[in-house]
Amino acid sequence: MNYIQIIIILVGILSTFIYFFKNISLLKSSNKSDYLKLFGISIFIIAVTVIIFYFSLPKCPSNCSGHGTCDIMNGTCTCDEGYGNVDCSVINCPNNCNSNGTCNNGICECEPKYTGADCSILRCPNDCSKSGDCINGVCKCKPGYYKADCSVNCDPEKTCKNQGTCDPTYGSCSCINGYSGTNCEISPKKSNGLLVVIIISIIVVILIAVFMYFRKDILSSTLNPFKDK
Repeated sequence: MNYIQIIIILVGILSTFIYFFKNISLLKSSNKSDYLKLFGISIFIIAVTVIIFYFSLPKCPSNCSGHGTCDIMNGTCTCDEGYGNVDCSVINCPNNCNSNGTCNNGICECEPKYTGADCSILRCPNDCSKSGDCINGVCKCKPGYYKADCSVNCDPEKTCKNQGTCDPTYGSCSCINGYSGTNCEISPKKSNGLLVVIIISIIVVILIAVFMYFRKDILSSTLNPFKDK
């Protein structure tokens, strides 16, 4: 209540008392209309004082936007739960976004490092590459996934085809048993030894056959030197 409102009340009370006591002699009158006049005008002065006092009261901004209670004595709003600002026009964000984001019409727009409805959850790097669970900013990777963001898949069975060991730092395979390739997907070359033996054997047989053919002619010429004569 400010000094203007106090002055209005004092003036109203003083005016009522002055009029009442100035005309108190009307109480001795036998005429009922005099009674009505005395009390009627006194009540009228009081009513005018109340009306003037009411309109002198500070008004709540936007009548609290329909989302709060107005304190008519000081013109301030007491907002309903979930609303804020001086006129209760703003929808509050949960936990005020924990100071980790910006509230936009009741929805938190979190800073890059945070997530959740109230920006209370510390975000994991790359959201764990969708290969792990984020627990308070730290990735718990699924089996076979490594690095801080679970971006490296190093499952010996899937990554290296069970033909090598996987380096969890880089996700690269060290192949064994003659296998090669990025994921040890290339089988070792089969030995061509048998094929070589077969080819050599065939060549030897052919050479022997040719030798035997010409040897027969040589022997025949040696045994019958006058055959053609």
